Amino acid sequence: MTAHSAAAPAKATLITFPPSLDCELSRFVLGYYAIPYEEVRHTVLFSFFSTLWHGGTLHFPLLYGGGYPTLDTIRKMIDQFDASCPADRKLLLAGSDHDAVEADWTQFNAVLGGATASYAYFHLLPHRAIMIRPLTEGTPFYEVAAAPAPVRSASAAAPASPSAPGRRDCARRCAPSPRRDGSRPSWC
Repeated sequence: MTAHSAAAPAKATLITFPPSLDCELSRFVLGYYAIPYEEVRHTVLFSFFSTLWHGGTLHFPLLYGGGYPTLDTIRKMIDQFDASCPADRKLLLAGSDHDAVEADWTQFNAVLGGATASYAYFHLLPHRAIMIRPLTEGTPFYEVAAAPAPVRSASAAAPASPSAPGRRDCARRCAPSPRRDGSRPSWC
């Protein structure tokens, strides 16, 4: 063993569901903070078994091992790694901008991100030929073999007409709130 390999940090494990927006953000964040990790991809149903086994949670992405505490949300990852990075590399702002960024995080990550995922899955899940690769890429073979059934059942459960409650709810959640001056964005 060389001195370099002895000093190298241990790799953490990141459990993901490949197309998840939070999982993609976790990959960016871990790369930004130069955290060594090995990604273990699972289909959505199997990811819950893995995160429950390794982290006692149903949330993904899940980061564990490598000398780090178990982190089951992207925000916990940011909070953990931002605290120990140099000031010029921090993602979280300090001072008067902190509260505005926190409000934006909730609006964009939780509200807009959730509505975007709901809208995309509603329209794309019925198209098995399009969705099977992004939903299963890099996952174990037995999960790929099981994937068509969840894709079919999820698409069958989606409302079929534009006036169905699911679309009305999605449209209401996706509607942007007014700007501070009371106007709405042009894309609305």
